[in-house]
Amino acid sequence: GKIATYLRHGIPIIVNQIGLYALDVAHFGLGVVVEMPEDIAMVLDTHDFQEFSGAVCDYFDKVLDASRYIPGLFEKLEQVAAGP
Repeated sequence: GKIATYLRHGIPIIVNQIGLYALDVAHFGLGVVVEMPEDIAMVLDTHDFQEFSGAVCDYFDKVLDASRYIPGLFEKLEQVAAGP
């Protein structure tokens, strides 16, 4: 929930390389992927995180925003409730 909340509010993220979001962070420019926790200090010193904010908001809107999926979910629930 924390990562989605950060992305929802346009806050770039720093994730480790084995995390669930690592590929998307690198591919979509959502922040920075680090190999070791010790790398975080260097990343904070060397990156301008404002450059990521547009991509972060766009990613949330296109991928994570629940409003994109709720209509389809309710449709499926109605089909299940209606039975065969």
